[in-house]
Amino acid sequence: DLRAAAAVAARWVADPATFPRGQQLYVQNCATCHGQTGRAVEPTLSTGVWRVATLADPERLRTLTDDHLRRLVREGGRPLGLSPSMPSFTLPEADVMALLAFVRSLPEPRS
Repeated sequence: DLRAAAAVAARWVADPATFPRGQQLYVQNCATCHGQTGRAVEPTLSTGVWRVATLADPERLRTLTDDHLRRLVREGGRPLGLSPSMPSFTLPEADVMALLAFVRSLPEPRS
């Protein structure tokens, strides 16, 4: 249920411990490909024919549900028809939610 998922996500965003934990997980698991600020830059932008997703694009991130992002973290890109170079991660649910809360904080509004 989307409302239940949104309530869980909101709880994690509101928890002050979530941001540093999400940031730590992002640096450990995501920044190598997606960049420290979520804006993948050359030379890590290209991986074969696949491009690394920019996570700091507010319009793009707004279209992705928490459930989709959770599946992407847990299953990797291939099962979702995305880049096969996106690996899956085995993380506790609390860590996945902290990571999603941090990723959702990355977009910068366009001027």
